[in-house]
Amino acid sequence: MENKWQLEIESVSNGYIIKGQSTDLDRVNVVEVIIKPETEEGDLEAMQELLYKIKEYFGVYHSKHNKKNLEINIVENKEKR
Repeated sequence: MENKWQLEIESVSNGYIIKGQSTDLDRVNVVEVIIKPETEEGDLEAMQELLYKIKEYFGVYHSKHNKKNLEINIVENKEKR
């Protein structure tokens, strides 16, 4: 039987709540809370952490041995002159 995974993400005023469940034999429930830092980039940092958690949950990891890796970066836009 194929493993099925479910992930629920709730946006709250100060970040995100992640609820995950595996329907394989051990039926693991996972709950993560991401708190948005009170900084200028807080929204971006919280979203970046959320995306990292999603990658990890579904088994997508960075490895120096992979030909390609998925990166999640915050980049600064160049100012228009």
